[in-house]
Amino acid sequence: TPLRLAAEYGHVEIARLLVEARADKDKVCGRDQRSALGMASERNHVEVVRFLLEAGASKDPLGDSYKPLTKAS
Repeated sequence: TPLRLAAEYGHVEIARLLVEARADKDKVCGRDQRSALGMASERNHVEVVRFLLEAGASKDPLGDSYKPLTKAS
C-alpha cells in the first residue's frame, strides 16, 4: 500500500498525508505480510513508528508476521 511504502522508506510527511486521507493504518499485505508499522519498525524509522503509534496504529496488527513491538523490545 502507499502507506506501507512511505513507512518502509521513512517518509513521515507522506505517511501523515495518507493517514489524514484515511489510509488503513493496520493493513497487512505483501509477501512478507507486514503492516506500515512493521515496515517502519524493521527499517528503524523511529519518527514514522512514533507517528503511526500516535495516529492509532495497532501495536501488533492481526496477521502481521513481524509483530512490530514484540521485535522492538
